[in-house]
Amino acid sequence: MNNNNSTYELFWYHTGLYSFLLLNLYWGFIIVKSIMKPVRKQFKIYFTYRLSEFLLQFTYFLSPVISLYTYIDNNKSDRKSLIMIDLFGQSILSINSFNYHRAIFNQIKNDEKPDNKINNHEEILEEKSVNQYNFKDNNIFYFRGDVFKVKQLEKFKNNILDGKVDILFSDAHHSFEGLMSEYKNLIYDILSDKFILYYDDLKFHGPTNKRIDMTDAFFLISRELKKKNKNLTVALLDVNGWLGNHEHKHTNGIITTLNLKQILSQNNINLNIQYFDL
Repeated sequence: MNNNNSTYELFWYHTGLYSFLLLNLYWGFIIVKSIMKPVRKQFKIYFTYRLSEFLLQFTYFLSPVISLYTYIDNNKSDRKSLIMIDLFGQSILSINSFNYHRAIFNQIKNDEKPDNKINNHEEILEEKSVNQYNFKDNNIFYFRGDVFKVKQLEKFKNNILDGKVDILFSDAHHSFEGLMSEYKNLIYDILSDKFILYYDDLKFHGPTNKRIDMTDAFFLISRELKKKNKNLTVALLDVNGWLGNHEHKHTNGIITTLNLKQILSQNNINLNIQYFDL
């Protein structure tokens, strides 16, 4: 390009130039992602947040070292002061970066220590993740947490519950994965020999071999529990929500060791309910 080019030509020149640059960057990211994705799966142990923060502590120290090496052959007297200022600034940045990532690394390492698991009943209640109260002879817990965070479930299971659970109402993460994580990491270990396991907000369809929605998880959990309880009752029913008749009916699910058909019949309770013999 020369000085005689018009503004119009310069505009299209730079537009084309930077467009190709961005396009190359985009494809570069795609290529790196495609390469690293299988590598991360193969070597999961090395691609952790903890290891990343450990390495990041030291990466910025490369900057003053490389700069010093570059300046060795360019140490003219009139530039020495600028070189020293530059190296000093980079050193300060390196130290601050080290301290920042060191603090994060230590926090991660500290959180992973078994000793830091909360083992005091009152401490966990103070976190407001659990409400506990008694009604007549019943000990009732209301637990709020993340079903994908196994440590949270283990703290509740091992440090709060004082025995097995007779009635459990699940209204957690509304997904197949959410229900399965809750079951495997909590519910499986805490149900009594006689129990009622109740699920909200399901879809009304029969058992399938799919693993898509909450109802698929409901039937998979039912099959797992039936291995230990041959006389298990599994049913889907349509009920109104908390507003009663003012809210449309939606599907709920019950898994229980009780004879639900007999109980409803004896109490003259009529529900839109369908039983499944798995």
